[in-house]
Amino acid sequence: GVVLKVLSSVYPIPRNHPRSSRSMTIQAGRTSNVKLTAVRMGLLPVLPCPARASVLEHPRERLKMVTPRVLTSVPSRFSIARPREEKSRVFPITVSASSESYESKYMLSTPASLPLYGRRILFTAPRQYASRLSSLLIQSGAHPVWLPAIEITQLSDNTELDAALLQLSEYTHVAYTSRNGINAVLQRLELLHDGAERAQEAVSRSGARFCALGKDGAALLEAGYPCDVLPTEPSTQGLVKELVERGEAQDARIIIPRFVEALEAAGAHAIRVEAYATAYGCYGDIGNVEIRQLLAGEIDAVVFSSTAESEALAQAAGGLERLRKVITATGTLLAAHGPYTAKGAGAVLGLDIPCVSKRFGTFEGVVEALEEVFASRN
Repeated sequence: GVVLKVLSSVYPIPRNHPRSSRSMTIQAGRTSNVKLTAVRMGLLPVLPCPARASVLEHPRERLKMVTPRVLTSVPSRFSIARPREEKSRVFPITVSASSESYESKYMLSTPASLPLYGRRILFTAPRQYASRLSSLLIQSGAHPVWLPAIEITQLSDNTELDAALLQLSEYTHVAYTSRNGINAVLQRLELLHDGAERAQEAVSRSGARFCALGKDGAALLEAGYPCDVLPTEPSTQGLVKELVERGEAQDARIIIPRFVEALEAAGAHAIRVEAYATAYGCYGDIGNVEIRQLLAGEIDAVVFSSTAESEALAQAAGGLERLRKVITATGTLLAAHGPYTAKGAGAVLGLDIPCVSKRFGTFEGVVEALEEVFASRN
Protein backbone atom coordinates (compact mmCIF):
# COMPACT_ATOMS: atom_id res chain seq x y z
CA GLY A 1 0.00 0.00 0.00
CA VAL A 2 0.88 3.66 0.13
CA VAL A 3 3.26 4.64 2.90
CA LEU A 4 2.52 7.68 5.03
CA LYS A 5 5.40 9.11 7.05
CA VAL A 6 4.82 11.21 10.15
CA LEU A 7 8.00 12.10 12.03
CA SER A 8 9.86 8.80 12.38
CA SER A 9 6.78 6.58 12.30
CA VAL A 10 5.60 4.72 9.20
CA TYR A 11 1.95 3.80 8.77
CA PRO A 12 0.98 1.47 5.87
CA ILE A 13 -2.31 2.39 4.19
CA PRO A 14 -3.98 -0.49 2.33
CA ARG A 15 -4.85 0.31 -1.28
CA ASN A 16 -8.44 -0.77 -0.66
CA HIS A 17 -8.78 1.74 2.16
CA PRO A 18 -11.75 4.00 1.25
CA ARG A 19 -9.59 7.13 1.56
CA SER A 20 -6.26 5.79 0.29
CA SER A 21 -6.49 7.62 -3.03
CA ARG A 22 -7.67 10.94 -1.60
CA SER A 23 -6.80 11.72 1.97
CA MET A 24 -5.98 10.43 5.39
CA THR A 25 -6.23 12.25 8.68
CA ILE A 26 -3.08 12.59 10.75
CA GLN A 27 -3.98 12.03 14.36
CA ALA A 28 -1.79 14.13 16.63
CA GLY A 29 -2.33 15.49 20.08
CA ARG A 30 -0.79 18.82 19.10
CA THR A 31 -0.39 20.12 15.58
CA SER A 32 3.00 21.60 16.50
CA ASN A 33 4.30 18.07 17.07
CA VAL A 34 3.78 17.23 13.40
CA LYS A 35 7.00 18.49 11.85
CA LEU A 36 6.94 16.90 8.42
CA THR A 37 4.67 14.64 6.42
CA ALA A 38 5.54 13.30 2.99
CA VAL A 39 3.24 11.03 1.01
CA ARG A 40 2.99 9.78 -2.51
CA MET A 41 0.96 11.84 -4.94
CA GLY A 42 -2.72 11.15 -4.62
CA LEU A 43 -2.76 10.84 -0.84
CA LEU A 44 -3.56 14.24 0.67
CA PRO A 45 -2.99 14.33 4.43
CA VAL A 46 -5.38 16.36 6.56
CA LEU A 47 -3.94 17.96 9.67
CA PRO A 48 -6.03 18.29 12.83
CA CYS A 49 -5.89 22.08 12.32
CA PRO A 50 -6.06 22.43 8.53
CA ALA A 51 -6.43 26.22 8.71
CA ARG A 52 -2.78 26.38 9.78
CA ALA A 53 -1.47 24.02 7.11
CA SER A 54 0.14 24.50 3.73
CA VAL A 55 0.32 21.74 1.15
CA LEU A 56 3.23 21.63 -1.30
CA GLU A 57 3.65 19.45 -4.32
CA HIS A 58 6.81 18.57 -6.22
CA PRO A 59 6.13 17.93 -9.92
CA ARG A 60 9.25 15.86 -10.65
CA GLU A 61 9.31 13.68 -7.54
CA ARG A 62 5.50 13.27 -7.72
CA LEU A 63 5.23 13.80 -4.01
CA LYS A 64 3.11 16.02 -1.83
CA MET A 65 3.86 17.25 1.62
CA VAL A 66 2.15 19.11 4.39
CA THR A 67 3.67 21.36 7.01
CA PRO A 68 1.80 22.82 9.97
CA ARG A 69 3.67 26.08 9.31
CA VAL A 70 1.97 28.49 6.93
CA LEU A 71 4.21 29.39 4.02
CA THR A 72 4.35 32.81 2.44
CA SER A 73 6.81 31.69 -0.24
CA VAL A 74 8.31 28.42 -1.41
CA PRO A 75 11.31 27.26 -3.46
CA SER A 76 10.91 27.39 -7.23
CA ARG A 77 10.70 23.60 -7.41
CA PHE A 78 7.42 23.63 -5.50
CA SER A 79 4.00 25.16 -5.90
CA ILE A 80 1.49 25.87 -3.15
CA ALA A 81 -1.37 23.47 -3.71
CA ARG A 82 -3.55 24.86 -0.92
CA PRO A 83 -2.33 28.22 0.38
CA ARG A 84 -3.48 29.65 3.68
CA GLU A 85 -3.24 33.32 4.44
CA GLU A 86 -1.55 33.99 7.73
CA LYS A 87 1.54 35.97 8.67
CA SER A 88 4.33 33.62 9.56
CA ARG A 89 8.04 33.09 9.11
CA VAL A 90 8.86 31.88 5.61
CA PHE A 91 9.41 28.15 5.97
CA PRO A 92 10.52 26.59 2.64
CA ILE A 93 10.37 22.84 2.67
CA THR A 94 11.39 19.95 0.47
CA VAL A 95 11.01 16.20 0.20
CA SER A 96 12.84 13.32 -1.44
CA ALA A 97 11.89 9.71 -1.99
CA SER A 98 12.72 7.44 0.93
CA SER A 99 14.91 4.33 0.71
CA GLU A 100 11.92 2.05 1.26
CA SER A 101 10.98 2.46 -2.41
CA TYR A 102 14.49 1.45 -3.51
CA GLU A 103 14.69 -1.56 -1.22
CA SER A 104 11.22 -2.81 -2.09
CA LYS A 105 12.10 -3.41 -5.76
CA TYR A 106 14.40 -6.29 -4.73
CA MET A 107 12.30 -7.53 -1.82
CA LEU A 108 11.20 -10.84 -3.42
CA SER A 109 14.09 -11.30 -5.86
CA THR A 110 16.12 -14.50 -5.79
CA PRO A 111 19.67 -13.84 -4.45
CA ALA A 112 21.41 -14.78 -7.70
CA SER A 113 19.29 -12.30 -9.67
CA LEU A 114 20.34 -9.31 -7.55
CA PRO A 115 22.62 -6.84 -9.40
CA LEU A 116 25.44 -6.93 -6.84
CA TYR A 117 25.06 -10.60 -5.92
CA GLY A 118 28.21 -11.94 -4.26
CA ARG A 119 30.17 -8.71 -4.63
CA ARG A 120 32.29 -7.75 -1.64
CA ILE A 121 32.00 -3.99 -1.32
CA LEU A 122 34.28 -2.26 1.18
CA PHE A 123 33.00 1.13 2.33
CA THR A 124 34.76 3.61 4.57
CA ALA A 125 31.91 5.84 5.82
CA PRO A 126 31.84 6.84 9.49
CA ARG A 127 29.53 5.06 11.92
CA GLN A 128 26.76 7.66 11.58
CA TYR A 129 26.24 6.76 7.92
CA ALA A 130 27.43 3.16 7.79
CA SER A 131 24.13 1.41 8.52
CA ARG A 132 22.29 3.30 5.75
CA LEU A 133 24.80 2.37 3.07
CA SER A 134 25.21 -1.19 4.34
CA SER A 135 21.46 -1.79 4.20
CA LEU A 136 21.23 -0.64 0.58
CA LEU A 137 24.19 -2.79 -0.44
CA ILE A 138 22.62 -5.85 1.19
CA GLN A 139 19.31 -5.21 -0.61
CA SER A 140 21.23 -5.22 -3.88
CA GLY A 141 22.87 -8.57 -3.05
CA ALA A 142 26.32 -7.37 -2.02
CA HIS A 143 28.38 -8.45 0.96
CA PRO A 144 29.23 -5.14 2.65
CA VAL A 145 32.61 -4.86 4.36
CA TRP A 146 32.76 -1.88 6.71
CA LEU A 147 36.08 -0.22 7.44
CA PRO A 148 35.52 2.81 9.75
CA ALA A 149 38.28 4.89 8.19
CA ILE A 150 37.24 8.03 10.04
CA GLU A 151 35.19 8.75 13.13
CA ILE A 152 33.06 11.78 13.89
CA THR A 153 32.65 12.95 17.48
CA GLN A 154 31.75 15.97 19.56
CA LEU A 155 34.19 18.83 19.85
CA SER A 156 36.36 18.83 22.95
CA ASP A 157 35.90 22.61 23.16
CA ASN A 158 32.63 24.24 22.05
CA THR A 159 33.66 27.81 22.85
CA GLU A 160 33.85 29.04 19.26
CA LEU A 161 30.69 27.23 18.17
CA ASP A 162 28.70 28.48 21.18
CA ALA A 163 29.83 32.07 20.61
CA ALA A 164 28.61 31.95 17.00
CA LEU A 165 25.26 30.38 17.95
CA LEU A 166 24.62 32.97 20.64
CA GLN A 167 25.08 35.71 18.04
CA LEU A 168 23.04 34.28 15.16
CA SER A 169 21.57 37.70 14.38
CA GLU A 170 25.06 38.73 13.25
CA TYR A 171 24.85 36.27 10.36
CA THR A 172 22.60 35.97 7.33
CA HIS A 173 22.92 32.21 6.84
CA VAL A 174 23.97 29.02 8.62
CA ALA A 175 25.10 26.41 6.08
CA TYR A 176 24.98 22.73 7.04
CA THR A 177 27.09 20.45 4.85
CA SER A 178 26.21 17.17 6.60
CA ARG A 179 23.71 15.52 8.92
CA ASN A 180 26.41 15.41 11.58
CA GLY A 181 26.70 19.18 11.44
CA ILE A 182 22.95 19.55 11.89
CA ASN A 183 22.91 17.22 14.90
CA ALA A 184 25.89 18.95 16.51
CA VAL A 185 24.54 22.49 16.04
CA LEU A 186 21.00 21.70 17.17
CA GLN A 187 22.31 19.96 20.30
CA ARG A 188 24.33 23.05 21.23
CA LEU A 189 21.47 25.42 20.39
CA GLU A 190 19.05 23.52 22.60
CA LEU A 191 21.57 23.33 25.41
CA LEU A 192 22.34 27.04 25.21
CA HIS A 193 18.65 28.02 25.11
CA ASP A 194 17.38 25.50 27.65
CA GLY A 195 15.30 23.34 25.33
CA ALA A 196 14.16 22.89 21.74
CA GLU A 197 11.23 25.33 21.84
CA ARG A 198 13.33 28.26 23.06
CA ALA A 199 16.09 27.37 20.60
CA GLN A 200 13.59 27.43 17.72
CA GLU A 201 12.33 30.82 18.89
CA ALA A 202 15.90 32.15 19.06
CA VAL A 203 16.56 31.01 15.49
CA SER A 204 13.35 32.65 14.32
CA ARG A 205 14.20 35.95 16.03
CA SER A 206 17.72 35.97 14.60
CA GLY A 207 16.57 36.03 11.00
CA ALA A 208 19.44 33.71 10.00
CA ARG A 209 18.52 31.47 7.08
CA PHE A 210 19.33 27.78 7.44
CA CYS A 211 20.82 25.97 4.42
CA ALA A 212 21.06 22.20 3.96
CA LEU A 213 21.88 19.61 1.29
CA GLY A 214 19.67 16.81 -0.02
CA LYS A 215 17.74 14.84 2.55
CA ASP A 216 19.34 16.83 5.35
CA GLY A 217 16.68 19.46 4.74
CA ALA A 218 14.07 17.03 6.01
CA ALA A 219 16.15 16.48 9.16
CA LEU A 220 15.98 20.20 9.97
CA LEU A 221 12.24 20.29 9.41
CA GLU A 222 11.58 17.18 11.49
CA ALA A 223 13.49 18.80 14.34
CA GLY A 224 11.28 21.90 14.08
CA TYR A 225 13.79 24.24 12.41
CA PRO A 226 13.55 25.98 9.02
CA CYS A 227 15.25 24.88 5.84
CA ASP A 228 15.35 28.14 3.93
CA VAL A 229 17.82 27.21 1.21
CA LEU A 230 18.04 23.73 -0.32
CA PRO A 231 19.99 23.62 -3.62
CA THR A 232 18.89 21.44 -6.53
CA GLU A 233 22.40 19.97 -6.63
CA PRO A 234 22.99 18.48 -3.15
CA SER A 235 26.59 19.61 -2.76
CA THR A 236 28.51 22.53 -1.33
CA GLN A 237 29.17 23.81 -4.84
CA GLY A 238 25.46 23.48 -5.53
CA LEU A 239 24.76 25.56 -2.43
CA VAL A 240 27.07 28.32 -3.64
CA LYS A 241 25.32 28.33 -7.04
CA GLU A 242 21.90 28.46 -5.38
CA LEU A 243 22.85 31.44 -3.22
CA VAL A 244 24.25 33.26 -6.24
CA GLU A 245 21.09 32.59 -8.28
CA ARG A 246 18.93 33.84 -5.42
CA GLY A 247 21.01 36.98 -5.09
CA GLU A 248 21.85 36.05 -1.50
CA ALA A 249 25.58 35.48 -1.83
CA GLN A 250 26.92 39.02 -2.20
CA ASP A 251 27.91 40.44 1.21
CA ALA A 252 26.23 37.57 3.05
CA ARG A 253 27.70 36.53 6.39
CA ILE A 254 27.60 32.74 6.42
CA ILE A 255 28.60 30.25 9.11
CA ILE A 256 29.96 27.11 7.44
CA PRO A 257 32.40 24.37 8.55
CA ARG A 258 34.34 24.23 5.24
CA PHE A 259 34.41 25.33 1.60
CA VAL A 260 34.97 28.92 2.72
CA GLU A 261 36.91 29.80 -0.45
CA ALA A 262 34.03 29.02 -2.83
CA LEU A 263 31.65 31.26 -0.88
CA GLU A 264 34.14 34.09 -0.65
CA ALA A 265 34.70 33.87 -4.41
CA ALA A 266 30.95 34.43 -4.79
CA GLY A 267 31.12 37.62 -2.73
CA ALA A 268 30.10 36.26 0.68
CA HIS A 269 31.84 36.65 4.01
CA ALA A 270 32.27 33.04 5.08
CA ILE A 271 33.03 32.37 8.73
CA ARG A 272 34.47 28.92 9.33
CA VAL A 273 33.10 27.35 12.50
CA GLU A 274 33.65 23.68 13.25
CA ALA A 275 30.64 21.82 14.67
CA TYR A 276 32.22 18.39 15.24
CA ALA A 277 35.59 16.65 15.22
CA THR A 278 36.83 14.25 12.53
CA ALA A 279 39.59 11.80 13.41
CA TYR A 280 41.32 8.69 12.04
CA GLY A 281 39.16 5.67 12.83
CA CYS A 282 41.45 2.66 12.34
CA TYR A 283 43.47 2.78 15.55
CA GLY A 284 44.68 -0.36 17.35
CA ASP A 285 43.42 -3.53 15.68
CA ILE A 286 40.38 -1.84 14.12
CA GLY A 287 40.28 -2.49 10.39
CA ASN A 288 43.09 -5.07 10.29
CA VAL A 289 40.88 -7.88 8.98
CA GLU A 290 39.29 -5.66 6.34
CA ILE A 291 42.66 -4.31 5.19
CA ARG A 292 43.99 -7.87 4.80
CA GLN A 293 41.01 -8.68 2.57
CA LEU A 294 41.71 -5.60 0.46
CA LEU A 295 45.44 -6.35 0.13
CA ALA A 296 44.67 -9.97 -0.80
CA GLY A 297 42.44 -8.89 -3.68
CA GLU A 298 39.27 -10.20 -2.02
CA ILE A 299 37.39 -6.89 -2.35
CA ASP A 300 35.47 -6.11 -5.55
CA ALA A 301 34.94 -2.39 -4.92
CA VAL A 302 35.78 0.38 -2.45
CA VAL A 303 33.25 3.16 -1.84
CA PHE A 304 34.26 6.59 -0.50
CA SER A 305 31.71 9.05 0.86
CA SER A 306 34.31 11.78 1.54
CA THR A 307 37.83 12.72 0.56
CA ALA A 308 39.00 12.28 4.16
CA GLU A 309 38.11 8.59 3.95
CA SER A 310 40.52 8.02 1.07
CA GLU A 311 43.34 9.60 3.07
CA ALA A 312 42.52 7.41 6.07
CA LEU A 313 42.30 4.25 3.94
CA ALA A 314 45.77 4.91 2.52
CA GLN A 315 47.10 5.27 6.07
CA ALA A 316 45.40 2.06 7.19
CA ALA A 317 46.75 0.17 4.16
CA GLY A 318 50.35 1.11 4.91
CA GLY A 319 50.76 4.15 2.70
CA LEU A 320 49.64 5.61 -0.62
CA GLU A 321 52.16 3.74 -2.75
CA ARG A 322 51.18 0.36 -1.34
CA LEU A 323 47.47 1.06 -1.75
CA ARG A 324 47.93 2.24 -5.35
CA LYS A 325 49.85 -0.91 -6.26
CA VAL A 326 47.18 -3.17 -4.75
CA ILE A 327 44.29 -1.36 -6.46
CA THR A 328 46.08 -1.45 -9.80
CA ALA A 329 47.16 -5.10 -9.52
CA THR A 330 43.80 -6.46 -8.32
CA GLY A 331 41.55 -4.29 -10.46
CA THR A 332 39.49 -3.29 -7.44
CA LEU A 333 36.80 -0.83 -8.52
CA LEU A 334 36.90 2.59 -6.84
CA ALA A 335 33.57 4.36 -6.32
CA ALA A 336 32.62 7.75 -4.91
CA HIS A 337 29.46 9.27 -3.51
CA GLY A 338 29.32 12.21 -5.92
CA PRO A 339 31.70 14.01 -8.31
CA TYR A 340 33.34 16.22 -5.69
CA THR A 341 34.28 13.23 -3.55
CA ALA A 342 35.52 11.48 -6.71
CA LYS A 343 37.71 14.44 -7.59
CA GLY A 344 39.11 14.76 -4.07
CA ALA A 345 39.72 11.04 -3.51
CA GLY A 346 41.24 10.68 -6.98
CA ALA A 347 43.67 13.51 -6.23
CA VAL A 348 44.65 11.92 -2.90
CA LEU A 349 45.20 8.44 -4.33
CA GLY A 350 46.54 9.43 -7.69
CA LEU A 351 44.04 7.04 -9.28
CA ASP A 352 40.97 7.34 -11.46
CA ILE A 353 37.59 6.92 -9.72
CA PRO A 354 35.50 5.37 -12.52
CA CYS A 355 32.30 4.73 -10.54
CA VAL A 356 30.62 7.99 -9.48
CA SER A 357 27.13 8.52 -8.14
CA LYS A 358 24.99 10.75 -10.35
CA ARG A 359 22.29 11.02 -7.69
CA PHE A 360 24.37 11.96 -4.70
CA GLY A 361 21.66 13.35 -2.44
CA THR A 362 21.19 9.78 -1.19
CA PHE A 363 23.32 6.64 -0.91
CA GLU A 364 20.93 4.97 -3.34
CA GLY A 365 22.78 6.85 -6.06
CA VAL A 366 26.18 5.27 -5.39
CA VAL A 367 24.64 1.79 -5.13
CA GLU A 368 22.94 2.36 -8.49
CA ALA A 369 26.29 3.44 -9.94
CA LEU A 370 27.91 0.22 -8.67
CA GLU A 371 25.09 -1.80 -10.20
CA GLU A 372 25.60 -0.14 -13.59
CA VAL A 373 29.36 -0.66 -13.65
CA PHE A 374 29.20 -4.32 -12.64
CA ALA A 375 26.35 -4.96 -15.07
CA SER A 376 28.52 -3.60 -17.89
CA ARG A 377 31.29 -6.01 -16.92
CA ASN A 378 29.11 -9.13 -17.01
